[in-house]
Amino acid sequence: MKLIEKKCPGCGAGLKFDDNDTSVTCEYCNKTLYIQRDEVKYNHLSDKNLERAYQFVDEYGKPLVKGVAAFSIGVFVVIFIVFIIVFVTVISKIFDNENINSNIDSYFDNYKEKAENTKSEYDFKLEEIDETSLKTFFDTAIVDLENLKVFATNGSDPDFSVSKKWSKVGAYLLVSKDTKSNILYTIITQTYKNNSTGKETVTYAAVEFKNLKYTDNGIINHSFVGFTRAPRLELVSGNVYSMVYGYNDLELLYNQLIRSKSGNYTIDASEGMDI
Repeated sequence: MKLIEKKCPGCGAGLKFDDNDTSVTCEYCNKTLYIQRDEVKYNHLSDKNLERAYQFVDEYGKPLVKGVAAFSIGVFVVIFIVFIIVFVTVISKIFDNENINSNIDSYFDNYKEKAENTKSEYDFKLEEIDETSLKTFFDTAIVDLENLKVFATNGSDPDFSVSKKWSKVGAYLLVSKDTKSNILYTIITQTYKNNSTGKETVTYAAVEFKNLKYTDNGIINHSFVGFTRAPRLELVSGNVYSMVYGYNDLELLYNQLIRSKSGNYTIDASEGMDI
């Protein structure tokens, strides 16, 4: 082992240590010093000047470095927090501005309006048809049916008479699944009475209105002429047959006229009417 001599940086007293030592304590000031060796110098210096290859690191050096690092981190955290506070404050003031809020609201209103305008004018629910328009459909259907002689007995048969005239039952709205068309069926009923037996026969008819759509003033267009949908029905009294038109069963009307279109249309019905 090579004995190295250096002076204590604290009190100036001589220090002796082997070249394999990692620390040395001064016997005068009791200061513990850590030893570092410069390998480049160590390999080239003579034994006489070997102490020049060593330097001392104060035992408080490492805590000091840690303290400086901790202080730097603390300063960074404080600056970051201040930045966040300032940023949030500025953003809050921006969004508190009435003009900006108004512009934002206007943007979303316009976006909503454009989205609604992309919806097909034929695509709506039965409940969205205003009462005035819906009443017009039913009134039109009833007037048309009352004017059609094929929907009443021919007058020469005394055995049958109309005991209850056409009246409203409900409605079905069928909207095509590609929303390019729709059909409204107003369902109305009329009752015939056998004057001999008193037996009554209830019939149902559907009047079809096609391609209903919203008008510019927000109501449903009801300018279309209705088309009656009802099969031929015979009323029998003894040997006398009287011809009328209509379904004698509401479920039969639904199955043959409405449900048969369910592959191409979505079906919406008035309250109380089965789907």
